Amino acid sequence: MRTLVLNASYEPIDVVTWQRAITLVMKEKAEMISSHVTKVRSVSRSFSAPKVIRLKRYISVIKSLHQGAPYSRINVFKRDRFQCQYCAKQLNAKSATIDHVVPQSKGGGDTWENTVCCCEQCNRKKGNHTLDQAKMVLIAKPKRPSAFTYILNQLEEFGLNELFGAAHS
Repeated sequence: MRTLVLNASYEPIDVVTWQRAITLVMKEKAEMISSHVTKVRSVSRSFSAPKVIRLKRYISVIKSLHQGAPYSRINVFKRDRFQCQYCAKQLNAKSATIDHVVPQSKGGGDTWENTVCCCEQCNRKKGNHTLDQAKMVLIAKPKRPSAFTYILNQLEEFGLNELFGAAHS
C-alpha cells in the first residue's frame, strides 16, 4: 500500500510507504486525510492504513518540480499508460515489460528517452535489434514527463484527479 503526501497547501508532493505515512502522523508532522479500507496492526494497536496525508508545515518543492519525474520502471509504465508502445495492447503491472529503443548492447541506457512500456510478444519480436532492423514503429516518441504530468499520474493512482480538477489525456 502506498500513501499520497500532500503539502500543507494540499499540493501533492510525494508517494510514500504506509509505514512512513503512519510515522509522520504519529509524530504529528502530518494529518490523515483519507485511509485505505485495510487496517494495520502493531503488537498493541490497530491503525487505518493512510491513503492520503497532509503535512502540517509547508515544504518548498520548487527545486524537485523543475527536475521532472524521477525515472523508474513503474513511472515508465505510468507515462505510457500501461499500453504497449508497439501494438497498443493494454497491459497491467505483471504483464508489462520495459523495452530499450536502442538496445543496451548497442549503448542504449535506462533513460526516459530510451525506454518504453512493451508487451512480452513485441519485446521478444524486437529483441536485440534497433527499430529499423526489427521493422517496428513506436506509437509515441518516449520522453521525460513533466513534473505536472507526473503529479497527475500520482493523483490518478489515488483516484484524486477529479478532486483537484486535473484533466489527463
